[in-house]
Amino acid sequence: MAACAASITPRLQKLLDDMTNALHMTIKWENVEMELCDDSLAAYESLQKDWNEKWASVYAPLLRRWLKMQLALALFPYAGLGDSLSERITIIGVRLATLRIAILCSCGMNETTLASDDAVRVVQTVSRVLDHLGDSRFSLNIYGEPNWLEEARMLGLLNI
Repeated sequence: MAACAASITPRLQKLLDDMTNALHMTIKWENVEMELCDDSLAAYESLQKDWNEKWASVYAPLLRRWLKMQLALALFPYAGLGDSLSERITIIGVRLATLRIAILCSCGMNETTLASDDAVRVVQTVSRVLDHLGDSRFSLNIYGEPNWLEEARMLGLLNI
């Protein structure tokens, strides 16, 4: 969020609040560090269980439509999503994982399936931020810092 050109709007702030509260964490904006609480892992595991039992099938059509749109954009020659197929898949994979986590946290904070307007708000907010990250080199660099580019880590991200 700190690296993109998009400002923190009320919609983005609500999404960030939902995500940090659902995952029991805080973001230190002065150095862009995420600080976990003692029960952050338990909160994530509970959300993951709810996702698998309640929400994965509900949001599968939405995520498929989003993914189709991303793939169509990635095929455009000047999409800025990487120089190779591998880079484009990596960027889209991290974006998909980010979107899934955002939906998961929003559902968790509301303890129910999101109304369609709220689901659209989450998708649009996340997409806007990700689209403002700049070029593919920048995206790949920030994804590489937490080792998200390693195959096992990528599989973990996509298996939420």
